[in-house]
Amino acid sequence: MKFLFVTVNLFILFAAKAQDPRFSQFFMSPLSLNPALTANIDGDIRFSSIYRNQWRQLGSSYNTAAVSLDGRLMKNVISESNRFGAGLFLMYDESFGAAYKINHAAFSTAYHQAINYEGTSTIGVGIQAVYASRRINLNKLTFSNQFTTGGFDLDLPSGENFQNDLKPFVDVNAGILFNHRSDNLSFYLGGAGYNLSSPVQSLTGDQSSRIPARYIIHGGLALSLNEEGNTLLGSFSAMQQAGVNDFNLGAAYGINLSGSSANNYLYLGGFFRFLKSAYPYVALRIADFQFGLTYDVELFDIAKINRNTGSFELSLSYSNTSSREEIRSVPWY
Repeated sequence: MKFLFVTVNLFILFAAKAQDPRFSQFFMSPLSLNPALTANIDGDIRFSSIYRNQWRQLGSSYNTAAVSLDGRLMKNVISESNRFGAGLFLMYDESFGAAYKINHAAFSTAYHQAINYEGTSTIGVGIQAVYASRRINLNKLTFSNQFTTGGFDLDLPSGENFQNDLKPFVDVNAGILFNHRSDNLSFYLGGAGYNLSSPVQSLTGDQSSRIPARYIIHGGLALSLNEEGNTLLGSFSAMQQAGVNDFNLGAAYGINLSGSSANNYLYLGGFFRFLKSAYPYVALRIADFQFGLTYDVELFDIAKINRNTGSFELSLSYSNTSSREEIRSVPWY
């Protein structure tokens, strides 16, 4: 079973166009969702981190971890209704038993301009510059040319023309975001394009093999339900890359645990990835910290290979809100 799974995925990796790593808790990795989300925060800074472990049951898991730090700048210079800031995003992704690894480092900046007198509606634009390095360890992989009557012999040549020394690449991403906030209902809608420079990412030296652009439309809402401070949060994201579509939709119910304070919440909800998986969501917010957990239950393609497949994600965020500013809860940013 492990051999079959690795063989199928090697074909996908080497023969098809590569796709960017994706998170089920997409709302917990704002700078990989839309560069325009940079500085779209309350307070001064925001720290976000997320870890995903995928398909461990099949013996060759995918592991992805990302952290980001962004903050507002020039708060005493520009209008209080406007936001300007910068952010740093780091991501590590490994697959096929750590045979293939990639590291991303991205710097982003964004500006959000109020478009009404009250300052409750803003439009923001952001841009992001990326540097990425890759590495492949062929000693951790087996190929059909190495299969003998006694099993795999790793001393035999693979018969593949893979490059051990993969060149790093640079890339550029950009996005736009509309945001509206009111006392009882807040919402946002954004769009972004990633890999806009179409960098080369070939394992065989083929200069025509490039990373396809990834396009995203995403949004969310926060609805205040009662005087106790309970809320309903919702989010969606629709992505398209190399002819592959990915659509996520879900909601969470926020229970105020502290009565008069809005800082402590328990979030319970669930999301659905169209034609792929469903995943429950639970999170706990204590003051400026929020912890989240999801577990993907595969419903379609990969579930046909192994019914016990699944993926889990852990997330942690921190934002230093002040007494003068509202909390920007997730999964609504």
